[in-house]
Amino acid sequence: MRQRGLIRNLTLRLLSAGDLERARISRDLHDDHAQLLSAARIALSARRGDAAKLLEELEKRLRTRLLALRPPALGRHSLEQAIAFELRRLEAAGIGTRFVAPEGVAPLARPIEQVCYQIVREAVSNIIRHAGAGQVEVGLERTGKCAKLTISDDGRGVGKSRGGAGLRGLAERVELLGGRCSLESRPGLTRLVAEIPEIGQ
Repeated sequence: MRQRGLIRNLTLRLLSAGDLERARISRDLHDDHAQLLSAARIALSARRGDAAKLLEELEKRLRTRLLALRPPALGRHSLEQAIAFELRRLEAAGIGTRFVAPEGVAPLARPIEQVCYQIVREAVSNIIRHAGAGQVEVGLERTGKCAKLTISDDGRGVGKSRGGAGLRGLAERVELLGGRCSLESRPGLTRLVAEIPEIGQ
């Protein structure tokens, strides 16, 4: 029991350290590269159209990498706001969404929120690419001493291309935190459930 607690605490520290390192790399890239590219594009725009277009494309690609390193929604907002950001991605792809969460629930510990957000983010990407879904529902609640995250869609079900390495890796993180993930799937309903004990439980 004590060994499990030590492993869980170490996992939480590693997750927090990873978040801090991604934030640091993101800041460094922004300070050292993105601003330089913006300045160079402005300087060249009046004289060399082709060079300006190239620099603009480089700037766009760099900013995409920055977003991948530091997802902006969770870094600055609550978990609920971050989930809403991901649901807007689904809506932009023509998929209906619903978010279900009880009011007045105390926020989760930040490392637990980060794992929940990563699960939602990975699931949303999989749904957009593979599910053929018309509707997605995300539920977030506390059950006893655990955070419970549920993601359901009405798509074609999990095939060989879904439930891949990304979700498997996240499921392993959940297990290291003392939680569990389950996946139920058939045509018309796929439901992913993650239950993660709160810190100190």
